[in-house]
Amino acid sequence: MSELGGAEGRFENLIGWVARRVLPRTPEFGALLADQTAVAVEVWDASVSYCETPDPRLADRVSALEKRGDALRDRNHRALRKAFSVGFDRHLTASAIQRIDDLSNYGKTTVREMQLLGLKSDPHVLVIAEEILAGAHELHRAATSLGDGPKAVEQRIRVVHKHERNIEKHYRRAVANLFPADPDEVIGEGDELRNAVGHLLAAMRQREVYRHLSNAADRLDAAG
Repeated sequence: MSELGGAEGRFENLIGWVARRVLPRTPEFGALLADQTAVAVEVWDASVSYCETPDPRLADRVSALEKRGDALRDRNHRALRKAFSVGFDRHLTASAIQRIDDLSNYGKTTVREMQLLGLKSDPHVLVIAEEILAGAHELHRAATSLGDGPKAVEQRIRVVHKHERNIEKHYRRAVANLFPADPDEVIGEGDELRNAVGHLLAAMRQREVYRHLSNAADRLDAAG
């Protein structure tokens, strides 16, 4: 019996040895997503700093971080394509990789729009950017919690969704402030037409920044 048991043990070891060499290892997608979300946090931390102080060096840092995020996106997609098994839903994992990258991209495009259009931050821009940063922190915590079971992750993701809802409220208030319902609030009695047109053009430029921030919030929500 001991000889039989020993033979079975050797056979199991042989099967394990073959499996380890024939079947590719399953990547730790929780860790891969955590790397990517960590960069998204850095992107938005630098973006918030730029909103507070529009220093070109901060804009350069945002761009450099976004490129690092692109490299991680490509790495994660390659790992997903090569993986024999994933441990999570393959389609949703691919979607999460892309949405996290989009979140970083919108940090860069927000800062770039502010530079190109010669716009400074306003209280609405800053508070929305800070909400996105807070949501990115929660998204990163959710990614690092993937090995702790669904309850820990779900708690983090509920906070991510809450930040997105807050952002949409801020966005609507910001747009309403840009475009008053009463034309007299824009033109004013006796104002020249060019002043009204100038106000409208400035409002349209500022709305572009709000739009990028709103899109970032959408990607944050989708990544969650």
